[in-house]
Amino acid sequence: MTDKPESGKQYRLTGGKGVNCIASGNTWKESEVKATRQEWDTAGLQRDFTVLGFSMGYVVVVRKSDGQKGSLDFDHMPRVYYDFTPHKE
Repeated sequence: MTDKPESGKQYRLTGGKGVNCIASGNTWKESEVKATRQEWDTAGLQRDFTVLGFSMGYVVVVRKSDGQKGSLDFDHMPRVYYDFTPHKE
């Protein structure tokens, strides 16, 4: 079986520590961004997460409900946060 990207799918190329992405050595399948996603606007982000820091295209957070550290991807216009990925620590 050859590990390669498939047409029409989205993949995470970079990410924080413990995030499945190509830059961290994960496979294309492991780095796939799923089509169904929960999204947060800025108010929702502030309600549900504590922000630890921003980087290009993602933000490192702690989920308030359970203290889980992770990261969210985000788009600028409109500002929307999505794909919470727990960090393995």
